[in-house]
Amino acid sequence: MKRAKITLFSIAFFAIVTIGVGIGAWLYTSPFARVLSANYAKEMCSCLFVSELSQDHCENYSSQYVKPAGQQIDLVSKKVIAWGWGNESEASWISQREGCRLNLAHNTSNK
Repeated sequence: MKRAKITLFSIAFFAIVTIGVGIGAWLYTSPFARVLSANYAKEMCSCLFVSELSQDHCENYSSQYVKPAGQQIDLVSKKVIAWGWGNESEASWISQREGCRLNLAHNTSNK
């Protein structure tokens, strides 16, 4: 009985680790990862520089489900850079009428 429990635990542990590694690899290599950093950068830029809301509010609003690994906010040039999941995205403020523009996301997994 004890041996069966250990075997069952080992199989469950192996399955959980395998699924976790698979999801991590998928997030790191899939186009979905670009969407995560790009969405955060664009939402953060729009919230800060178009809506002119507080940085705390914008951080909570922009990271709806998944937070980036890091971010850099340049208040002088009105630019937000977010990175994580092997990608880096940048959004910059154009004007009050045009809002923020998302620049091309860069894959950082080769750096």
